[in-house]
Amino acid sequence: MMAFEIRMTAEASIGRIGLVEIPSAGTPKDHPVLGRAASDRSAYVKKQHLVSKVLLKRFTAPDAKSGDMKLASFDLDHPGARTQLKAPTEVGYRTDFVPVDSRSLEDLWGETERMVPAVLADIDRGEPFALPGNADVLRNLIAIHLVRSHHYKAVHESSYLRTRQALRANMLGPRRELVQAEALRRMGLYLHGSALEVFLDGVLNESAPARGFVSGQLLRTSIEEMFRKIRNFISEWEPELLIAENGQFIMGDSPAITLRWPSGHPNLNEPVQFNVAIGDAHAVVLPIGPKHLVALGPERAAVTVERHVVERLNLYQVVVAQRHVFFRPDAGTEEFIREICTSRTPATSP
Repeated sequence: MMAFEIRMTAEASIGRIGLVEIPSAGTPKDHPVLGRAASDRSAYVKKQHLVSKVLLKRFTAPDAKSGDMKLASFDLDHPGARTQLKAPTEVGYRTDFVPVDSRSLEDLWGETERMVPAVLADIDRGEPFALPGNADVLRNLIAIHLVRSHHYKAVHESSYLRTRQALRANMLGPRRELVQAEALRRMGLYLHGSALEVFLDGVLNESAPARGFVSGQLLRTSIEEMFRKIRNFISEWEPELLIAENGQFIMGDSPAITLRWPSGHPNLNEPVQFNVAIGDAHAVVLPIGPKHLVALGPERAAVTVERHVVERLNLYQVVVAQRHVFFRPDAGTEEFIREICTSRTPATSP
């Protein structure tokens, strides 16, 4: 028997929680999706790369000691520490990022990532759009990195918590009598004050969204839904390939960045807002190698850019990164990162 229904709507930079039905009781096994995710360990991948390994490999070079292909991993929280050389499999991942049903997500990402090497080969030959499908692969790759990110997970969590708090305040305020009636029905008691608050918290904790939030299923569902929405939204945007004439592009651990400028169009000489809603962005950028970066905008093109443009785009990677920046081992690049990260404060959504 349903106790009551509540509408929860939360819109952050990219995210929405829809209709929520509060059941009088229940456990994850009463909800097939939640129950299956909680019990099916074959659907679970512990080590999940947020940065595609196929891109990380682009930043590697032979290690002088071992000869293995490694990239430089700079820890922004410890800029004075020695930069580590690591294999692509050792960086750009997070354990238990999506704690349930993550295998199916990995399979979804793989549909695009398996096509990336051929596109990168075309880019290296100077023919980035040799095949009509190359642009779609690049757009999909950007969409993946927008949702499979530290930023999106933080938005998801804060959106849910803000919504729950607003709902709780509403139910203890204008709709208090509804909660009291439910307490009377269940317990035969007319509750007030802290007792009513404890009762309401218990009811909220029974809800499918609350259980899904705790288990990670809500995040799992949100990531896939948002990926498909973003992919559709940017389907008309065109990829512009930026080619570094001097210096090299670097890649942060949150490499796909939405950007918005006060003037209404991209201008690297203006202050910029990071991680804005995709619908408010003037551009979206993603480094795909030391010499190449993809930007989504109004026109398809391949453009060679000078060092100052490369450095400005690298600055964005450092500012937005949660903790690590990756690059092809190079003393000059390392010093550039060390200089700017001393005054770094992580970017937040406006």
